Amino acid sequence: MHTTRASSVQLRETLNLLEQNEIQDSMEGIITSAKFLSQTIDDFRDFLRTDKVKVLFDLKKTIMDIYNIIKANYESNGIIIDFQLDENITYNGYPRELSQVLLNILNNAKDALITHDIDHKYVLLKCYKNDVSIIIEILDNGGGIPDTIINKIFDPYFTTKHQSQGTGIGLYMS
Repeated sequence: MHTTRASSVQLRETLNLLEQNEIQDSMEGIITSAKFLSQTIDDFRDFLRTDKVKVLFDLKKTIMDIYNIIKANYESNGIIIDFQLDENITYNGYPRELSQVLLNILNNAKDALITHDIDHKYVLLKCYKNDVSIIIEILDNGGGIPDTIINKIFDPYFTTKHQSQGTGIGLYMS
């Protein structure tokens, strides 16, 4: 992700197409991505720990933090993401784990949209609350999951991607 941003800035600078704010915006994105990747390593290390402490966190902020990490990749692939997020929904849980789940699902949606060569790539992310639950819905127009594999997608090491692109642990851990 951050190498894409760095390469884009470098190319745009070479072609004299770089605007003033692009360097700062790109560097902020690269720093955010690097911090997130570092946190991801910690999350994997802590995955099986039983002494984690729940914290009260803002769902909209958590969702938008993940969007800021994938934004450049979505934009460079022509993917439009629409948010319908209720304001002020808080949850007592594990924000880093939720971030990983959202990142896995949004990356899978991106991959499906690219693989199926969809003309108008679209993702809708909704977050709302009813009387008993908080609901997060992620919908895309990437074609869905075939019935023949739907029961396997949460199995460890199951992937529909080439070995160089997927490990099959993202949805399993999610």
